[in-house]
Amino acid sequence: MLAKLLFNDIPKVISYLLHPLLMPLFGLFILFNSGTYISFFSPEFKRSVFLIVGICTLGIPMIFVPFFLYRKIISNIHMNFSHERLLPLVVTTIMFFLSYYLMSNSSVPKTLQMFLLGSTFCVTVTLLVTIKWKISAHMIGLGGIVGLIVSIAVFLHSDVLIYLFLFIIFAGITGTARLLLNSHSPAQVYSGFGLGFIIMVSTLFFF
Repeated sequence: MLAKLLFNDIPKVISYLLHPLLMPLFGLFILFNSGTYISFFSPEFKRSVFLIVGICTLGIPMIFVPFFLYRKIISNIHMNFSHERLLPLVVTTIMFFLSYYLMSNSSVPKTLQMFLLGSTFCVTVTLLVTIKWKISAHMIGLGGIVGLIVSIAVFLHSDVLIYLFLFIIFAGITGTARLLLNSHSPAQVYSGFGLGFIIMVSTLFFF
């Protein structure tokens, strides 16, 4: 019983709590509490951004899951096979881009816009890689968040060390969970984190 809890149930809970679709909301929380100029926007403004981004990047993609199950596009919510992830990733990519598009045509800070653009790039690359190889979307998402935190520290000169430590720990825990569930190989976990990190830092640096 204890072995089942340690090697199955707890890793599943971790995978849910640190799901890739939650990463944009985690990123917004970090930006709005980073001690930079982005922190000084009104609570009403922050709530509006959270709502719009949450609907686009989490709400709508999740709404499609029952439809995918009903149409047998996916066999279960874990999407264990690469081909099952393709259509959900297409929908997610479109919704992430919509989130970026809406924010880029509003008065939100440029850094926040570029974070959403980087998140869109992360999902797009996940889709392209998944056509041939089952890379870890969880780790791409967490690599992107760590990339965001490093970028905030370097480019905006903010002390976000606590977030950096926290999300590195989250990344280690999540990577371990994905391995224990036999969802990915070590190469898929490590390459996912590295790819997410590089994409996010590159987006925030060049754009």
